[in-house]
Amino acid sequence: MDRNLERNTADKDFDLFQYLVARLAFSDKCFLCDLSHDESVEKYSEPLHIDHMKAFSKGGALSLGNVILLCRTCNLKKGTKELNEVLAGTGLTDSEVANKILQLSTIQRWAEVELKRVLLRKIYKQHPNNAVNSDN
Repeated sequence: MDRNLERNTADKDFDLFQYLVARLAFSDKCFLCDLSHDESVEKYSEPLHIDHMKAFSKGGALSLGNVILLCRTCNLKKGTKELNEVLAGTGLTDSEVANKILQLSTIQRWAEVELKRVLLRKIYKQHPNNAVNSDN
């Protein structure tokens, strides 16, 4: 299957509710530079991006455990690189990188628990193709 067609189909399965949960989980800010959603719209005329931490081209799934909220600039800088590689290139100390990874782990856990909580209460019916767990 054509990669762009496959990715486009997968991205459509990541629905509005999951997008909103991701925005809440990341406090509506770019994970790398803290640019807010509103600032992104003002600066780039577009919202923050939902990006794969493990690139789609490298087998990363579109799930709350494998997404990260990034502004346009940070998303372009990240490209298909792994997040550790991106963080290492930011000038952060090893301790600061470890703290960012811990912060990300906490965000992902919250997002997955929140989605499961909502699904269990039958408030929201999830698309059958959507994954709740990380593939990482």
